[in-house]
Amino acid sequence: MNAKLNTITMNKFLIIIITFTLFSCGKKERTPQEKQTKIAKEVKKELNYNFDKIILLANIESLPTKKVHSIMQGYFKVMYNDDIAFEKDADYQDMINTISKNTGLSIKKVSSIIFAYVYEMRTKEEIGDEYIDKLEEEQEQYNEVYDPR
Repeated sequence: MNAKLNTITMNKFLIIIITFTLFSCGKKERTPQEKQTKIAKEVKKELNYNFDKIILLANIESLPTKKVHSIMQGYFKVMYNDDIAFEKDADYQDMINTISKNTGLSIKKVSSIIFAYVYEMRTKEEIGDEYIDKLEEEQEQYNEVYDPR
């Protein structure tokens, strides 16, 4: 009888733990304000971390640093927003058009600055990560050819 009571107690305890786990693991949906705050923090972190890129681009393009900062801020606000999906090229073009209007620069100039920042100007960490990835890929290829397993 005592063993049966312990089994029943353990089963109840297990059910309580499972129920608690299931209900406490529910993903809380963020409010639009919370999402915007998170995006703003991520954008600020990106731009602060890569301030040298902004200064260099401002000098290369003969623009005020604030103007380049504003362009990249507009770009990252959209790119860090998971609610925005670029379903067609027109959506991406709309983003560039909006940044162009907000900064008073041509679409060509805005596109050039975004392209340079994102694709041409790489940090030491990005170069290092790329090099490590290349070495790992070469090691995998080597292992495929020479590894007897």
